[in-house]
Amino acid sequence: MRIFGAFCVVALIAIIDRTNGDCSNTDQRQACSSGGNLAQAECRQAGCCFEGSRPPNCFLNITLIAAIQAVEVLQALPTVTPPDDVEPVKRVASTVGARLDDRTASSEIEQRALGFGTNSLLGLTLNFPVCPVNVPICQRARCNPTNPLAETNPLICYEDPRCCFDKDLYVHKAIFGAGYMSNAPVCFYGPTSSRYVDIARLITPWNPFFQEAVIKIYDSAFNNVLNYQQIALCALTNAVSLLAKQCGWQGITKKECQLMGCCYSDSNSFCAYPSDQTLGLLPSFPTGAGFASQEYYPELERPQNPLTCEANNGGIGGIGGIGGIGGIGGIGGIGGIGGIGGIGGIGGIGGIGGGNFINPTTPSMFDRLPCKSTTTGTDAIFNTLLTCPTVGCCTNNYALISTIGNFSLFGYTAFGFCPYFYFPITGLPDLTSKLTNCCNLHACYHPRSSGRGSNGGGFYASWGVWGAYGACSGACGSTGQQIRSRSCTRNGQSAAGQCQGAATSSRPCTAPTCSNWGLWGGFGACQGSCGQLGTQYRRRVCRGYNNQPSNTCPGASQSSRRCTVPSCSNWQAWGAFGPCDGQCGQLGTQVRQRSCVDRFNRPSQTCIGSATSSRRCQLPACATWGIWGAYGNCQASCGAIGTQTRFRTCTGVTGAPSNQCGGSASQNRNCRAPSCPAVWGNWRSWGGCQLDCTRTRQRSCTVGGRPTTSNRCSGSDSERRTCPGDCLSQEPPNGQPWVSWGSYSGYGLCTGTGTCGVGSQTRYRRCFYLGRPDSRIGNDYCTFTYPQTQASESRSCNRNPCPTQSTYTWTIWSSFSQCNSPPGSCQGMQTSSRTCINPVTQQQVGSVHCRPGVDTRTQSCNSCSTGSQPPTYGQWSNWGNCGVSCTRTRARCRTGSNCRLASDWDVDSESCNCNLQQCIGRC
Repeated sequence: MRIFGAFCVVALIAIIDRTNGDCSNTDQRQACSSGGNLAQAECRQAGCCFEGSRPPNCFLNITLIAAIQAVEVLQALPTVTPPDDVEPVKRVASTVGARLDDRTASSEIEQRALGFGTNSLLGLTLNFPVCPVNVPICQRARCNPTNPLAETNPLICYEDPRCCFDKDLYVHKAIFGAGYMSNAPVCFYGPTSSRYVDIARLITPWNPFFQEAVIKIYDSAFNNVLNYQQIALCALTNAVSLLAKQCGWQGITKKECQLMGCCYSDSNSFCAYPSDQTLGLLPSFPTGAGFASQEYYPELERPQNPLTCEANNGGIGGIGGIGGIGGIGGIGGIGGIGGIGGIGGIGGIGGIGGGNFINPTTPSMFDRLPCKSTTTGTDAIFNTLLTCPTVGCCTNNYALISTIGNFSLFGYTAFGFCPYFYFPITGLPDLTSKLTNCCNLHACYHPRSSGRGSNGGGFYASWGVWGAYGACSGACGSTGQQIRSRSCTRNGQSAAGQCQGAATSSRPCTAPTCSNWGLWGGFGACQGSCGQLGTQYRRRVCRGYNNQPSNTCPGASQSSRRCTVPSCSNWQAWGAFGPCDGQCGQLGTQVRQRSCVDRFNRPSQTCIGSATSSRRCQLPACATWGIWGAYGNCQASCGAIGTQTRFRTCTGVTGAPSNQCGGSASQNRNCRAPSCPAVWGNWRSWGGCQLDCTRTRQRSCTVGGRPTTSNRCSGSDSERRTCPGDCLSQEPPNGQPWVSWGSYSGYGLCTGTGTCGVGSQTRYRRCFYLGRPDSRIGNDYCTFTYPQTQASESRSCNRNPCPTQSTYTWTIWSSFSQCNSPPGSCQGMQTSSRTCINPVTQQQVGSVHCRPGVDTRTQSCNSCSTGSQPPTYGQWSNWGNCGVSCTRTRARCRTGSNCRLASDWDVDSESCNCNLQQCIGRC
């Protein structure tokens, strides 16, 4: 049955692979779901392939089906929610570091934890946790085996931090069946080392994305160099290589080896289990690191592993001494294979055979775990068979068949069908990297054994699924309890008392009664005199077993209530509701009436109830918006992004302007201003007359008033002409220098960083040709002629004192208030205010201390155009220079205006620290 199922999978894979997502291969056809004989256009529109040589001419694109199925499977998979942060992992950094003997490693862990963030997790970018141990599919051990839901629900699988969930394999199993890939588990053991388990159990709450964070942050904690309980075991294991038993798979990394609790040899890149032969031979090591000293190996407990070494594998008899040039001869016993001779180096090897021959096509042979690495080639396999450890390992002589002749066709090899044969399928996740070496036989393999150590129990014992609720414990018709239970197991064995939480849960219930009343019927008509108080009755029925009538129910079968018999006068039908009464735009009231008449249809006053009723209604709005006007000009410089504004008018019921409409009267949108041409600016002043009796002037190329490169304007940016008047003599008078410095100017303003304290002043002088004040030339002539001289010199100066307790300043202006207009008018006023404060203490003082200036300002406004909302403004301009009145100003333009009128601007002023000499008589 397994071989037949495999053939079905192989056939489907072959069909899908040949189709490869297009319609080029027409051998395998399945009619399109819309019909197999559609016209070509209809077939293509249905997403199917068309080829008219034979029916069905319209057929399915099989690769597209696989892709659609994969998407549907993943959409139904429960979502694993990423953590908000990795703080639960980082919080235990100091705890783990303190439990390590090596303080350097402890500090390294804490520093790595501080720099680790949630964005460091690779799993977040893949939207699914990444397993840190890439266990091949053929070597996986089922994790959480007592709960079958772990195979289909990653949330249940990840309850144990050692578990990993293979989302790609889950997609294939959902499409091809649970037995796909030899029933390999989707939820499997990943990191199982005691170091990892002890760190993971400290992290609460646990999230599967933390697997990666634990390994990255606590990297040094998994290094066996720091694990004093295992360092000696690993050292002896690596030293006695003949006793080393392989842990993991070919190509396993050092980190993966350590996360499985095994020993890694850097010299030969080999991962091995700590040798059992060393137990009892080592001294007692301290447990200062504080971690468990025993490891757990769930892969050795897999049911796929044979219980014992199988005798019918054939044996290698009579291994002689190593040395001397012997020969390997007399290999027999495997289906008549002749002897192999002439191989030197190992003497006296007897024939392979002597056991009961088994069928080598058993697919389970590919599930075995390698106990010794095997490379290709006859010599390598013989060497593996000879060096296979005699304790805890088994030999498989059928691995030699591959050296005699091996072929592979759809999963069949010379030594049997491989259940892990795989073709990548377009549209489905690729499993190739997870099946490496899964179709190779191992000459030396592990038998089944219990994993040494206690890491598999205790904290990571897990609950099974809840059972169904039992019967209600209450007596007939009374309240009781229903109870359900679940079992705690570890690795398939009972682990009572080791799981966290309760083994039972209960819920309240009501036990069925022996006899029960049915529902009450409706009350009947009111019985009594016309217009007087009367009585209404209702009834119920008692029923017992099998819904038969019964008289054992407690209570009465009939109940009554008082009522009013309709009067001899009666109300006529209600009239229609009248108009809505109230103010426009608000809720109003509508009223309707009815008439009371006696039996002779005459008006009466004896009817019970009201002659009127009312309901709420909505009156039309008092004012409505008109249509939007066109957008105005783009408020931006040439080619820049700006804004355009449009307006609308609020009109009242009478057609007059109103401010009762809700919303804004203006609306903005982004725009780009038209590009401006590049033009020349004005010529600057002529420069001084040079030695060649010429002078020069420049101009700048601008776009929209801003400088740009000169090549964007036509023409030159400079002009040279002959100096006017007589040109100076090119020869200096006898005994006179060519150039000389003029006199220094006066010192300038005292400037510096900030607005107070010590600053600097600078004065300047010019260089003149032949000492004439009307023949100024470049200063570099004088600095060249007179070394160690400069055109300027500076000195320190004192500016205004920095603010103290006696210096005060204004705060910034507040926003303008809502437009305050009288009733019936759109024109009003708005106010804004500021306060005078001590800048040192930030306390408010009287406004007189901040003179000049006022603490309140007003401006006119139009409440109709702004929708009764205060105006908004753009950014403040930079503060202007400090004037002779020791004040400076800044301004901002009202949003939506053209910034052309004085009312469009908001102006602010403040006192400033100006030169004290300027303020004499003014400040």
